[in-house]
Amino acid sequence: MATQAERTAATKSALMKAALTIAAAEGIKNVTHRKVSMSAKVSVGTTSYHYQNLDSLLLDAFNQYIDESRDRYEHGVSSARTPGELADALIEMVNRHHSNTLEAILMYELYAQAGRDPRYRALVQRWSRATKTAVEHLYSAELATQLEAVVEGVLFQRLLGDSSLSDRQFRDLLLVILGQESTRPQQAG
Repeated sequence: MATQAERTAATKSALMKAALTIAAAEGIKNVTHRKVSMSAKVSVGTTSYHYQNLDSLLLDAFNQYIDESRDRYEHGVSSARTPGELADALIEMVNRHHSNTLEAILMYELYAQAGRDPRYRALVQRWSRATKTAVEHLYSAELATQLEAVVEGVLFQRLLGDSSLSDRQFRDLLLVILGQESTRPQQAG
């Protein structure tokens, strides 16, 4: 039998998942306690018991989303040892992210909210630091920033769907960028 703490964690997890699903499908502004409770299959009272306001629910949900996204990203790029392996890992990550349209939209909902609210901006900055740090085992922080900009641009192009680089074109571009400096561990200092 589950403990009270385990039940609370499971309920909060279901509420966060529901909030993110609604945010992706309808936009952050359309997330309500009622919609979250219906999606999570709990009472509105349960929703408001665990989260007095939607801001705290959405912040918790986006924090969890960033942590899960970071873990997937780091797992994908951390094993890369050559420019080709890193390019392939980034392409795979973009394709995986793009194959889930709601998840791709959710990332841009987070970015849009970050433009309005410094708490969300801190989440985006945390995501950005994590993506760059994952690449810095091979390349400089400057190059990691360039890669982040290109990957984000390709994700956005693919989300909109009217024009984007093919995987081959994307890989060629990544290899050009990665060829700007040699593969080397970063010096401590």
